[in-house]
Amino acid sequence: MKANSFFPRSLAPGFVLASILLLPGAAAFPADKINLIYTARVMSQAYPWMAQDLGLFKKYDLDVPVIFVTPGAPAVAAILSGDSEVAVIGAASITRPFVQGNKDPVFIGGIKSLLTHSIIAKPDIKRPEQLKGKRIGVSRIGSNPHYFAVQALRHFGIESREVSYIQAGGALETLRFMRAMAETAKIMHTDKDLTFKILGKYLRIDDRTLLDASYNVEIKALEPRLALKHEGIQSTLDEIAPTEPRAKTVKPQEMIDTRYLDEMEKGGFFDQLWGGKK
Repeated sequence: MKANSFFPRSLAPGFVLASILLLPGAAAFPADKINLIYTARVMSQAYPWMAQDLGLFKKYDLDVPVIFVTPGAPAVAAILSGDSEVAVIGAASITRPFVQGNKDPVFIGGIKSLLTHSIIAKPDIKRPEQLKGKRIGVSRIGSNPHYFAVQALRHFGIESREVSYIQAGGALETLRFMRAMAETAKIMHTDKDLTFKILGKYLRIDDRTLLDASYNVEIKALEPRLALKHEGIQSTLDEIAPTEPRAKTVKPQEMIDTRYLDEMEKGGFFDQLWGGKK
């Protein structure tokens, strides 16, 4: 089944280079070192990676650590706190703080003048107006994908109050994180000695008998493939329902996003990890 894609051109600026103007007396790094952050692993933000790999920063006598920071509030916080002097970031992220009175960040260059995102909808969504009342996933509130969605919907006469936004996080880094968690689960289920070594370090316990007794009880309850059980979530909803009546109207599946587990399952990651077992 093919999903529908709505792709109007956005007139808003895309990614820009933003910089902090350091005030007199403020702590600063040496002149030849600049901390740079970027907020998406996409082609339009590849300039810093290329400059680093091609040795262009060194050519201009610069030491530039290139660091990924989640878009939206985390990236803005890194800029406003002075943790980063330069950022490749969506224009909307800095505009609001500036308008609200924080005059330190300024735009020092443009990378992309148009947003080129798309809104991907289920096959039963044939027209933009059918998005009213629906939930739309974005990486973060305040990120470029969120800003694009707002502008795209407005282009079709739909205001933000007529939809709801879900912060799904950065897909690529979340999938990388889930793979790390899945591999950790496999190690915990299959390598008791290594597990005990790490547990002993963090729990400050070196009593093998105690660790073994705890492991034998807990391992039976741990999901080897990070599976989400609806009944477990339902039990938590039932628990708070007496004091929070709205919990009675919520279904477990509304709180679950299995896209990353599905991707790892369909892509063969779990089978490769477990060798067809479990």
